[in-house]
Amino acid sequence: MPAQDSRRLTAVYWFRFVVLLAGWLALSRWLVPSLIADAYREESLPFLNRLISGRAVHSLGHYLESWERLARPLTFGLVASGGLLYAALVLGLARTAGRHFTRSMRWTHEFLRSRPAMRLGTLVLAAFAIGLAAGFVEVLYLLAKKTVLNQAVMTTTDADLMIVWMAPIAYALLFMGLALLLRIVAMRWPSACSIETVVFSLCAIGAYGILRSGEHIHGTAAAILALGLGAVAARVFSDRALALHAWGVRATPSLGGLTLAVALAGAGLDRWTETRPPGALSEPPENAPNVLLIILDTVRARNLSVYGYVRPTTPRLERWAAKGVVFERAIAPSPWTLPTHASLFTGRYPYELSADWSTPLDDTDPVLAEVLGRQGYATAAFVANLFYGARQFGLDRGFGRYEVMPLSLGSLLSSSWVTREATSWVRRRLGLRQTLVRKRAEELNESFLAWLDRRDDRPFLAFLNYYDAHEPYLPPEPYNLSFADEQPIYWLDGQRRYQPHQLAELTTAYDGTLAYLDAQVGALLDSLEARGELDRTVVIITSDHGEEFGEHDGVMGHGGSLFMPALRVPLIVLYPPRIPGGHRVREAVSLRDVPATILDFIGFEGGTPLPGTSLASCWAEGEDGCRTSTVLLSEVSEAPWERPSWVPAAKGPLRSLIVDGLHYIQDGDGTESLYDLHADPEETVDLSKSDAGVMMLPRLRNLLAGFDTGDRRFGKGN
Repeated sequence: MPAQDSRRLTAVYWFRFVVLLAGWLALSRWLVPSLIADAYREESLPFLNRLISGRAVHSLGHYLESWERLARPLTFGLVASGGLLYAALVLGLARTAGRHFTRSMRWTHEFLRSRPAMRLGTLVLAAFAIGLAAGFVEVLYLLAKKTVLNQAVMTTTDADLMIVWMAPIAYALLFMGLALLLRIVAMRWPSACSIETVVFSLCAIGAYGILRSGEHIHGTAAAILALGLGAVAARVFSDRALALHAWGVRATPSLGGLTLAVALAGAGLDRWTETRPPGALSEPPENAPNVLLIILDTVRARNLSVYGYVRPTTPRLERWAAKGVVFERAIAPSPWTLPTHASLFTGRYPYELSADWSTPLDDTDPVLAEVLGRQGYATAAFVANLFYGARQFGLDRGFGRYEVMPLSLGSLLSSSWVTREATSWVRRRLGLRQTLVRKRAEELNESFLAWLDRRDDRPFLAFLNYYDAHEPYLPPEPYNLSFADEQPIYWLDGQRRYQPHQLAELTTAYDGTLAYLDAQVGALLDSLEARGELDRTVVIITSDHGEEFGEHDGVMGHGGSLFMPALRVPLIVLYPPRIPGGHRVREAVSLRDVPATILDFIGFEGGTPLPGTSLASCWAEGEDGCRTSTVLLSEVSEAPWERPSWVPAAKGPLRSLIVDGLHYIQDGDGTESLYDLHADPEETVDLSKSDAGVMMLPRLRNLLAGFDTGDRRFGKGN
């Protein structure tokens, strides 16, 4: 063998050796310790916990500290030593059989150089079949995680029947595109489209996407495992184009038929659920009103002109609010989406519920849609929050119609990990700030009104979740320039602090989204009035949480603190037969009383099946103030990701109380703060260190301790 070829083969050998060593070290440093650490955090399979400790679950406080200090370095040392020993053994054997190894390497090199390109028909068929198979494997992997581990699948798409058929199609289209690209390259280098290259490339990409979709495997480890799986698949079909073609011919109809069947089953199930007859359901009370619950996701009250904001962000709501009741201080039970929605549906505080960052709302407690459905109501939900509003988080329970993910190209690309990440990467490079899938308010209105026009004569409960005020604050034209001369350029990033001019620009963009929402909600109410539905419909307009723009130590967004910008939300109630127009309630009220208020309108006999107190006393004639909760609780559990040190939630779970005009906040590290909301609504002066504040703190601590039942399901593990 010429010296040049010998050096090349030696280099190839050492490259393989380095890859093997790097892969083994990656497994020992990241993957294996991560899996065991997940088990201790109760995020892995129970049998792993039993393998380690003999018990299915165990508390973090007892094990985690010693594990982080000792087990990770010990595991790394043991597994790394094993990897080095294995690599040394391979090297010794290779040197012993050096002549045979050299011949094998030369044959491999010449074999790859001489490989012919695949025929176009076989290429497309194989790519399509491999793509469908990869999509179904990813879906099964995510469903197993959801069912076995009882964890919500942390993706940006709705984890229901829609993703089951969309993910295989997304993979199939991507793989056919990649295969055709390889075919073009093969016009110059035929081996680029050989059977080994195609099978290796597609299987490796599919395996990497599947491994990464669960978000528990480090990227480096996933890449090494994916390359190995791709190499195994390529070896299976090496020089077996006819076998690959035959497999594609058999697999494509089966997988394609399965995809179609799942799509039709999903559509049929939705239709059956929506149109099934009431059966043994009770008849609704006589003259029972319709109920329309509108959630303006991420809308804080202080930026609405109906609440005195300087910019005219809500002129339409102002006109409608004059016909109903406006609550000046409506408080969300939590500063983020899922627990507040769970409270709005159950009438319970978050600590009583399971709903948390990656845990769905379970079926322990009845929800509003179930209660009204049993009373003969038609129930439907139209949701634009495609993540926490997805079916997998449990908010769909009781609704006959539940629309989340729109059918679009963006939805298709979002359905699989590979296409979602690839598309996001391209969009970021192009400077496109809008999310790949976005359901606008006007689309939500159209879907709801179309459902309304085809429903039967039963009264309805409709839940509408608008998402337009959520970052990246990009309303459509002309609302993007409602309060600015040019489109804002800054992104909202909760991991950084912003300068005053940047905060002003972000706030201006946010106000533009509010103006757009105002116009769309106003248009919806106009449509209901034109249909003659409004006079017999209870309309409740509120939000799940607010938004922060650096008012307190640079905290941005929501879910990171319990200050008023994140908790104070709009609450407007319209129902002409029972509500006086132009009434404004100044007492603080909690959104957890909304379900009891709705049931009060309907007129349940023998009390309501949901906890809470009706807010009707707040506008009833002759009543002296609201007969509702005098102590309002809000809370947020510790998030499963690292936060900046200046964000209060970085210290652990937070809880707060509003009582007698005071706002008491207790951080996860025991730090306390106290604000007088009457004298200091902006919460600029902390009274906890003042003489008067120190005297108040013991009472407030005792009140907060009274919410501890010993069975706090919210924030499990905290």
